[in-house]
Amino acid sequence: MHHLNTTINWKQILTILTPHILPERYARLQRQLSCRLADTALVLENLDDEMNAHACLRTAEAFGIQFVHLISSSDVLRETQKVHKGANKWLTVSHHKDVSTCISLLKRNNFIIAASDIGSLSIDATSAARSTVINGKNNNGNIINKTRPRVAIVMGNEHRGCSKKLLDASDLRFYLPQTGFSQSLNVSVATGLSLHVFLNRTPDYHQLAIQAHKMRLSDKEIVAMSSNHLETTNSSFPCVEHLSKQMIDEIIAKVLLKSLPFAKATLTRAGCVVPIINDNEY
Repeated sequence: MHHLNTTINWKQILTILTPHILPERYARLQRQLSCRLADTALVLENLDDEMNAHACLRTAEAFGIQFVHLISSSDVLRETQKVHKGANKWLTVSHHKDVSTCISLLKRNNFIIAASDIGSLSIDATSAARSTVINGKNNNGNIINKTRPRVAIVMGNEHRGCSKKLLDASDLRFYLPQTGFSQSLNVSVATGLSLHVFLNRTPDYHQLAIQAHKMRLSDKEIVAMSSNHLETTNSSFPCVEHLSKQMIDEIIAKVLLKSLPFAKATLTRAGCVVPIINDNEY
């Protein structure tokens, strides 16, 4: 799914920069990223309000989604710190100028495109999420395992919804059932509800979220937690696709490059080429 930039040695960059942060911080980064998901992505198509866009990013980050795609001919994401609460720096955000580029990339990486839509061809979100799960059965017809495919949830413009081009390219359309008179939700609220439904398409996401909540350990305990332990822990959730170790290394390296004021000078002194971070690489 995520195409690692093989021309950049992120592991080397990480090795050079990690001595400049506390071991507790490095361990905490590893721990949190070990709970991230690689099988669910969020796509925002032509949102008009940057506050809504940032609120959606904040929600995605809170749910453990790593990859977000923005389809827009303009840069709607200016700094709005009070809304996204710093969530933006932890996400891998890819910008696309048109629908075709984004959809092509997602489909090449085997994503099911689930577009939000209130039209007659849509099914309720819960049924849509369940329809993406493949149930493995034994000879007696009993379910013995579940296969959780990759799904990209698309939220459209606040007023117009998803474009016809995107709807035509989608694999399924879903809506959020409502019993009120207004039949309308703010896009950031709709995004949160939609993500919750699709993330829980298999029961192990719920257990992973509970574990992530409980993993608020003391710094000493965090440092003692080895990467092997994290890998063993992740194996307890067979349906969920976690980030690979290589992905985690790259994400942490990028965060340190952005957050350490002396990062570039440190890399230069070590004889390491300073990379140009391209957020469009997915």
